Amino acid sequence: MRSLLHSVKRHYYVPLIGLIAFSILFQLTVLLRGTVEEEAADIWLDLQIRASAAGEDIVPFLTSDKVADLLVKSIIQIESSGDPTQVGAAGERGLMQIMPGTWNDMTRRAFGQVVSFDRAFEPELNELIGRHYLAYLQEFLQEHRSAWRADERALLLACYNGGLGRVMAAGFDVRQLPRSVQDYVARGSALHDAYLADEEDLIQQQVAEQALIGAPRVRPDI
Repeated sequence: MRSLLHSVKRHYYVPLIGLIAFSILFQLTVLLRGTVEEEAADIWLDLQIRASAAGEDIVPFLTSDKVADLLVKSIIQIESSGDPTQVGAAGERGLMQIMPGTWNDMTRRAFGQVVSFDRAFEPELNELIGRHYLAYLQEFLQEHRSAWRADERALLLACYNGGLGRVMAAGFDVRQLPRSVQDYVARGSALHDAYLADEEDLIQQQVAEQALIGAPRVRPDI
């Protein structure tokens, strides 16, 4: 999934200058989003290339954009059952049930400043910010790859559900996490595997095409 998820460079966003009227800010946000998505795709691909060059195993779900999309689909199904109006017990909102603090951090990284949490109910924007958060989590995991005691998909799901701090404290070992987090990982993995089975032919075709043409930098469909 070359880039489902992949990270957003911390330095490439140009901060918005001054106090801009809401309507102008909205237009700038729309214009910037394409750049954000393309950059995320590039970074995700770069991570894969570096891992491959180092002779490291890349887990199957990181092999095509379609596979990445299906991981997002799995998370959305678990978090909100596809209901963009969903509100969680802790205040999380939207398709990917994003917490206020995560929303503020990720929108600041993506757009140069915080986007109102009221917009977390917008399906496309919520999914975009959820993807950015997954990209951020994956970049973090790649930086600690030598400490892993589980595969990357399991750790991504554990981080999404339980948080980075908890996963670090558990030594990157899903077995040491609370039962609720382990159950989330198991459910997400099973759902993702089911989606993968349904799309097996298409995914294999994507992987073969990417191998043939040198894995070009293709922007994910968001």
